[in-house]
Amino acid sequence: MTRLSYEEYLRKYPTLTYKNVGVSMLPLLKQGRDSFTVREVKQGERCKLWDVVLYKRGTDQYVLHRIIKIYDDSYDILGDNCIGIERGIPKTDVLGVMTDFTHKGKQYKTGDIRYRLYVWLWCRPYKLRIFLKNIRMRLKYVLRKKREKKERYKMRKLLIRKNKDKKYVAAITTIELVLILVILIALLLIFKEQLISLITTIFEKVTSESSGI
Repeated sequence: MTRLSYEEYLRKYPTLTYKNVGVSMLPLLKQGRDSFTVREVKQGERCKLWDVVLYKRGTDQYVLHRIIKIYDDSYDILGDNCIGIERGIPKTDVLGVMTDFTHKGKQYKTGDIRYRLYVWLWCRPYKLRIFLKNIRMRLKYVLRKKREKKERYKMRKLLIRKNKDKKYVAAITTIELVLILVILIALLLIFKEQLISLITTIFEKVTSESSGI
């Protein structure tokens, strides 16, 4: 059986219901939990401001985002959890418009007063939302860089300490060798006569034994 594209499916059937994928439509739609239903947008039909539409991006990517501005032949579109506006999306690229959705297991129509309140409070002030999200992202970036700098400082400090410890151990080893050498020389000087006498005795004994043979 040949798999239908979204365009073909919407032309054949009245609606398409699909599980949400991605995070761009949070907090309304969560991946793996919520689903949405769209109907086909007829040729020449004009979508409304704040409609959530299914449109084609490029040749093989389908996106569900919200209309935030309408022009004669195109739309500006933005995901509820996005900060990058897609401008000038041709009306001909829009395939369907959302009619209802599930959120935390409950079914809602786009005409529901609770959904309309969400649109009013969350979607309409998108410029403020983008501004605040940019500030939040900037703060997170600054804090991350600060933590990374602190970690680098700690690592550098630890490395310096290790190098100092190595030098200290090397210095101790050198001092120990010198001390051992000094002690040996001192012992040789102290017991010089005894060592000479012992060596002489051993030499005479070996010589006499050799003569006896």
